[in-house]
Amino acid sequence: DLLDATTKLEDISTVERFYRWIAGGYMVADKPLLGFGPATFYSHYQSYTVTGFQTYVSDNPEKSGIHNYYLMTAVEQGLVGCMIFVCFCFMVMIKGEQAYHGQTERHKKALIMSAILSFIIICAILIINDMVEAAKVGPFFFLAPALIMIYGLSQNQERITN
Repeated sequence: DLLDATTKLEDISTVERFYRWIAGGYMVADKPLLGFGPATFYSHYQSYTVTGFQTYVSDNPEKSGIHNYYLMTAVEQGLVGCMIFVCFCFMVMIKGEQAYHGQTERHKKALIMSAILSFIIICAILIINDMVEAAKVGPFFFLAPALIMIYGLSQNQERITN
């Protein structure tokens, strides 16, 4: 039933996401450069919504967010902030690849690869959720780049000393 409802755009979770994403899109169009400011989605989005996707949970008593971290970043920090975040994500992956290929020890390569894959999975999940601030996801989102940078810097240090 859930799959059938989802394909017909009748699944409440999917339709509610569209409701908030469309509002977020209009918000970005209204203030594209610097956005509305931190933690302002809830206080501004109602006037940007489209009633065609409204559901019985659209009154949002729990004050939940937009369910897309990239769009939320664009709404709150503008396209400038979103581009900085996207560049950060790509930079972590590029540096991760460099650290992986520069490593000779097998266990360090495995650790770097698991950090890269964890980071990529979290970045993919951020398309349908805004979980970076959540206690269950946030630490891993920042731990992965930290591990990549630690092993990348240790490679540079080894090259300098040798």
